[in-house]
Amino acid sequence: MSAAVLLAKLIRTIPSPVFCKDMSGRYLGCSNVFETFCGVKRGALIGKTPYELWPKDLADAYAATRGSPGAKQDVQRQEVIIQSADGVRHDVLVHQAVFFDFSGAPAGVIGALVDVTEHKHAERSLLLFRNLIDRSNDAIEVVDPETYRFIDANIKAFQDLGYSREEFLSMHVRDIDPLFDRAMGERIEAQLRESGSSIFESVHRRKDGSTFPVEINVARFRLDRSYQVVIARDITERKRQEYALSHANRALRALSGGNSALAHAQNEEQLYAGITRSIVEMGGYRLAWVGLVEHDEDQSVRIVGHAGDGAVYLESARISWRPGSAPMDPPCRCVNSGSAEVVRDTTEDIADAPWRTKAVTCGFRSIAALPLKDGPAVFGVLVMYAADADAFDQDEMALLGELAGELSYGIRALRTRTQHEANLRQLGRSLEATVQALANTVELRDPYTAGHQRCVTELAVAIASELGLDSDRIQGLRLAANIHDIGKLSLPAEILSKPGKLTSTEYALIKTHAEAGRDIVKDIEFPWPIAEMIWQHHERCDGTGYPRGLSGDQILLEARIIAVADVVEAMASHRPYRAGKGMEAALDEITRSRGTTFDAGVIDACLTLFREKNFQLQVARLYGSRPG
Repeated sequence: MSAAVLLAKLIRTIPSPVFCKDMSGRYLGCSNVFETFCGVKRGALIGKTPYELWPKDLADAYAATRGSPGAKQDVQRQEVIIQSADGVRHDVLVHQAVFFDFSGAPAGVIGALVDVTEHKHAERSLLLFRNLIDRSNDAIEVVDPETYRFIDANIKAFQDLGYSREEFLSMHVRDIDPLFDRAMGERIEAQLRESGSSIFESVHRRKDGSTFPVEINVARFRLDRSYQVVIARDITERKRQEYALSHANRALRALSGGNSALAHAQNEEQLYAGITRSIVEMGGYRLAWVGLVEHDEDQSVRIVGHAGDGAVYLESARISWRPGSAPMDPPCRCVNSGSAEVVRDTTEDIADAPWRTKAVTCGFRSIAALPLKDGPAVFGVLVMYAADADAFDQDEMALLGELAGELSYGIRALRTRTQHEANLRQLGRSLEATVQALANTVELRDPYTAGHQRCVTELAVAIASELGLDSDRIQGLRLAANIHDIGKLSLPAEILSKPGKLTSTEYALIKTHAEAGRDIVKDIEFPWPIAEMIWQHHERCDGTGYPRGLSGDQILLEARIIAVADVVEAMASHRPYRAGKGMEAALDEITRSRGTTFDAGVIDACLTLFREKNFQLQVARLYGSRPG
């Protein structure tokens, strides 16, 4: 019996798809499993080549790699696709080797098939997943929770930090997060045990040493063991916007407080004290002072009012605006140039300036000096100091420039009593400008909410006029309605414009906007209870509203008016999550709620406007954000 025939008999009962061929490629035998897998009877197989049994594309796969007479006993491997007896094509790994007869001459080839279909599918799925996460705009990292070393990461994770993949995967979390320590790791683990995720803000450090703020979202998952998946989002732009908004808000507060000081001051001394106190207490600046230009021998700047941490800094101040005196401090430069002067960082300004050394010692990192003018002539200077560098950006300086302008006007008005009435009119315009600036801030974040506020204001003023409210009260209502949704600045934009039903958590977050709006404006001194109107505009007469569940006369009439105008405009307008219902549907809805949810008198006035006086409301046609 030849070695080939003996081998063919031996492999018949092997429990795997095994075959043997002679050196010409003809089958000598196969295992029962091979016969079943390939769908060919052994009798029809023996003596045939693959090309006599299957179509050419499959025959090429079955033929695989042929052994050669001089081949060594090394096993040859090849991946092919073959079709099994049930017609299904499989990814198969073919292992083949030459076997020899008793004399040592090559007798044929023995091979085995290994079905790797599922493995190849997993590889393709993994490759697809890898391509997907590598396209992410966020860094995605896999971390060992025992050692806090990186196990894997997408391209975004290491390229944005300036590392190669090999470098990144050799690093510890603290190598890129300077805030990470044992306590942070323990907090993350506690949050993962409690809720399954941990979300917080931190800082990432690039290879060059620079840092940027990130929002971190950590989740846990298990495979063979526990892992942490970290999604890190660069929030540099978000932080910049928040920083700019906070600075604009403090300048607005200072402007509002300054307007109040202008309205109540009976003399210049009261005005200087009130203005500087408002800048420090409401604006949050460290020091503010007002100086008047003197045309004396020393060409001095006389300090006439100040507030804040200024005793040490100002007690020995000898300020001259004489041109050519070097180095000149910011107020002197301001007087001579007639324009605002800003020192963005006192630690980097003129090294040998005496005023700079004093400012650094007192903890003042940035300084803004604004001219007080009568026409083109500079007669004084308003100076502010902040504890942080780069505190006075372009938007903030624009608002503070308005304050300096108002102060200049107030000084002139106090010096000429005949202009007192003009001063009051200017105050009114400044209050409107303050509110409009707040409304514009909302529009920058969400233009659709701003459009909604304008429509609500139009309808609320019309209802108030129909009810016979006096002009002063209507003015307060107009200002409140124009910013009644300012609290939505605190909400994520994706929730405001979500095209679908909100979750209970998202709706609860939406409901915080009334109180958030009140918190934004509560420190601004208006002649009307603007903050209370904003706080109450979602309260309902039957006590079913929020946030405090007020009812009846506990709710300001102005808030009851805004509530009706808000609902009518919201129902009539389109939203991302529903089409507008139209004005008639909105009016029918409030009619059904007359005297229960909404004030009966306000409802009657609203219906009279639309159904008897042909009032037209230009409702927003674009998709707007949720009215809350």
